[in-house]
Amino acid sequence: MLLLIDDDRELREALAEFLALHGYLVHSVADGCAALQWSKGGNTLPKLILLDLFMPVLDGWGFLFERRKDPRLARIPVVIMSGSRGIDRKAKEAGATAVMFKPVVPQELLRVIESFVTGDIAKT
Repeated sequence: MLLLIDDDRELREALAEFLALHGYLVHSVADGCAALQWSKGGNTLPKLILLDLFMPVLDGWGFLFERRKDPRLARIPVVIMSGSRGIDRKAKEAGATAVMFKPVVPQELLRVIESFVTGDIAKT
């Protein structure tokens, strides 16, 4: 399972549909707070988190900070998807595993996901 955190509903839905067509189970939420609440709900944790940085309620930076406090979440790789350039170093210092820039190229996204998720772990 993949967790997609992005406030852009159209992008979230399009990415979730694209990834589902490639066999991935995706849970998506609109902000970091919703992601933290979902993860504490006893649900199966994702194998990879795809994270936008700029969102209302709890942005990506805040999510990364809160994620460090939860040992279950802290071990899950996070790929930041952002339109902001020059954030690579700060993102990695904050706990991100990788950074992709929007607009995300679908085939590149698949390659990144596959580099973190081995076998059929995240697939349905």
